Amino acid sequence: MPAPFDSPDPPESPSSLAVSLSATVTDARTAPAVEFALTVRNDGDEPITLRFRTGQRADFAATPIGTGTEPVEGTDPEPVWRHGDGRLFTQATGTETLSPGDAETYEGTWADPPPGTYAVDGWLTVSGYGVRDYETDGDKTDGDETDEWRPAATTTIEVE
Repeated sequence: MPAPFDSPDPPESPSSLAVSLSATVTDARTAPAVEFALTVRNDGDEPITLRFRTGQRADFAATPIGTGTEPVEGTDPEPVWRHGDGRLFTQATGTETLSPGDAETYEGTWADPPPGTYAVDGWLTVSGYGVRDYETDGDKTDGDETDEWRPAATTTIEVE
């Protein structure tokens, strides 16, 4: 049996995979938080199987921004919060298959965020962040680390 990512001709990133990110800021007077939902939908005609190296399926990161999408002057453009930081996930590989028309939603919560405007990124934590992370119609990919595709989406939030 071949290794999990062996294939003579790895497919390109699945253009039929639609990714969207929503963020809801809760009332700051009660328990301030931001609820995230990353939805991945297979708009194609073939099943898509996503491969994961751990139990974590998605991650989210918030980076402060000024006007537009530029970093706030004098701040580090690095994220101030990441959903996966400080969390433990099962150390077991796994897969999820999306049949044509199927969608899966992954959620996360940022508790007690400081006031400000943030660019928020959400992405699937598919193994290696490259095309080796999925298969289509049973054709496994080769694990080429130079591929930079990953299912992701970005939105902007304002926390008061």
